[in-house]
Amino acid sequence: MTLGMAGRPTARIEVEGLTLASAAGDILVNDVDLAVSSGEIVALVGESGSGKSLTALAILGLLPRGIMWRGGRVRLNGTDVTGLAGPHASIRGRQIAAIFQDPQASLDPRWTVGRYLTGQFRRYGATSQRAARAAAVDMLARVGLGDPARILGAFPHELSGGMAQRVMIAGALAAGPQFLIADEPTTALDVTTQAQILDLLEDLQADTGLGVLLITHDLGVVAEMAQRVAVLYGGTVMETGEAADVLGAPWHPYTQALLASMPDLAQPAPPRPISGSPGDRLAAGTGCPFQPRCRDAIALCAQRPPSVVVSGSHRAACHRSEPRLPHGFGGDKTQPQTSGYPLPAAGTSSAERRHVG
Repeated sequence: MTLGMAGRPTARIEVEGLTLASAAGDILVNDVDLAVSSGEIVALVGESGSGKSLTALAILGLLPRGIMWRGGRVRLNGTDVTGLAGPHASIRGRQIAAIFQDPQASLDPRWTVGRYLTGQFRRYGATSQRAARAAAVDMLARVGLGDPARILGAFPHELSGGMAQRVMIAGALAAGPQFLIADEPTTALDVTTQAQILDLLEDLQADTGLGVLLITHDLGVVAEMAQRVAVLYGGTVMETGEAADVLGAPWHPYTQALLASMPDLAQPAPPRPISGSPGDRLAAGTGCPFQPRCRDAIALCAQRPPSVVVSGSHRAACHRSEPRLPHGFGGDKTQPQTSGYPLPAAGTSSAERRHVG
């Protein structure tokens, strides 16, 4: 490990060539490369069914039954921990923690919050029940829950969705992990609570130096929170790079289409939906998976997978990009290019960014 912010050791998760298949042999995640370092937020974006959650579950070693590991490795600080099995099983929770879409589904309805959280702290090193309870009270206060002593006695059905997600964040941080995987952590919450939870995650990340893998379909959240982003379609990385580059000047037709499908109050034109559905894709290895829905597709797109084009840290996979990379994808410079997402100004706080416009 190297030294990162304020002299802290910089930890790193690296996913290399991850390939997952169904029991029937269909490729669900295809040759995905991804890295997250401590002190940064990396977003994994794409439509439902793009392979975002499967990628996260593969990192955690929690693949559902019927999903087969076909290739690739997961490394933590240079050590191969693929599958988090055997001697590496304790990494889950201690060094890599996770929160998921529906916090109520993650909490045992028979257990009070106190039983859950004290159990977490006992598991990860609290020497007594009293010490575990004190740690749980402190952590509930840290994640913004008032009257934590009362909340310890509550059952999950007595909590709002936002309160339950804060409890899950508290449990995830019990061991002081290096990384947090947040898989659509605000999907089941109302808009106001979503903003509060995202602000909390951003503040905790800044305070602790966590590396966060944020899985979302909301490009607005990515623009506000993430330093880097990877765009998935059909289990394949279409584009990746610094968030300012990918969202501010997108290269790949799929990224452009995602941005064009978002409402923009500053533009008179209505959002443009992407034709077809996420299930419309080419089989892995036969061509670009986005080809059936791509407005810019050429014959070559259906014949072989595109090579990855690189400019600095910005990478994308598209046949039509290769001759004219500096001018964006699509080849025809007479056509209007997607201008990208309006990124927040430097120095803008998370609360300010989420209440602009």
